Amino acid sequence: MNSRILLAASLCASAWAQSRNFDGLQAPAPSQGTSTGMVDGGGGSLEHIDLSAPNHYPASASTTQGQDPDYSMRGLFQQHHGDFMLKRERYDPMIELRGQVLPHAEVMHEPGKMRLLNWSGDAELPFMVATDGYLTFGAFGGDRRYYTKDMPGFPDEDLYSAGLKAGFGVFLDDNTLLEGLVTPGYFSDMDSTLTRDDVKIYGKVLVTYRADEGLFFKVGARYNDVYSDYNTLPYLGVSWQVSESFRVDVLLPEKVEISLWPSADFGFLLGTEIQGSEYHVRASKYYRELTPTPKQEANVHVQEVIVYAGALWRFTEYTSFIARAGAVVAGDYYLDDGRTSTPPIKGSLETGIFVEATFGIDF
Repeated sequence: MNSRILLAASLCASAWAQSRNFDGLQAPAPSQGTSTGMVDGGGGSLEHIDLSAPNHYPASASTTQGQDPDYSMRGLFQQHHGDFMLKRERYDPMIELRGQVLPHAEVMHEPGKMRLLNWSGDAELPFMVATDGYLTFGAFGGDRRYYTKDMPGFPDEDLYSAGLKAGFGVFLDDNTLLEGLVTPGYFSDMDSTLTRDDVKIYGKVLVTYRADEGLFFKVGARYNDVYSDYNTLPYLGVSWQVSESFRVDVLLPEKVEISLWPSADFGFLLGTEIQGSEYHVRASKYYRELTPTPKQEANVHVQEVIVYAGALWRFTEYTSFIARAGAVVAGDYYLDDGRTSTPPIKGSLETGIFVEATFGIDF
């Protein structure tokens, strides 16, 4: 139901954005080398970088020196909303490739221990459909690879995720941006033929309001399985660029971060984040053949609460690298291999360390 509402909102917003009268702005003639229509989103740069901005966002088309005005749809969007898009969030690459390692983890009051290698890829590419709106398309995928020891209810396991992204962004006025995103995909151990039980359809809606030049308030709602008992929760957040070298980004109930930028292409990060999801699993083929019961399946839930310190280095206009390290201070786990003969592993995570590296790409 939530995904249908978000999809309908996306289509309506797109149609509305295309039909708006954009204050009489018309493109008299496209400039040579007109762009493909992709939006400079949360730091995704296409042509121009304002190196004085600590979050490395692309400069507005209206402020770029030494170049002819850009009358393309993207150029007009930048003239109207470029500054808003630059400052509404900390730099976030369009494409991210991430690796995360938890070398030692235990569930409180449960037997055994485990090691987690968490690999993921994510892409969100926005495209212009109007000078006040854009559509977003992308994909995601990941593999949570668990190596366990002495866990009778959860042997070594791979939990996979793979799916698509579709969304929209439309300015209701010069200071208010409405965004929506739907992410249908498979969340499964991929140990047998995929069924509807392996499909999850997540989504979110977010309104960002600019109260001052560098101060943005955010409110919305999200539907996902980060919290096992609360799929639908409100979003409440703020992004505040306090100075050219310091900013705060909060989006509850999932993330809080402060960042310090000693130079235009390098920043330090400090924050906390809650990550996780739910996956559909089956007993291994060996156990299914050994005990041919009608159904040997289960849903497992994983969640980690991490506290981190890190650094972000944008070493070219189109590439970046983020390194984070810290502690897993809590989490909510429910692990089950699908067999009725073994009890599930459930409870909070013991404190442990993690390290993470992310390679980012922009266009």
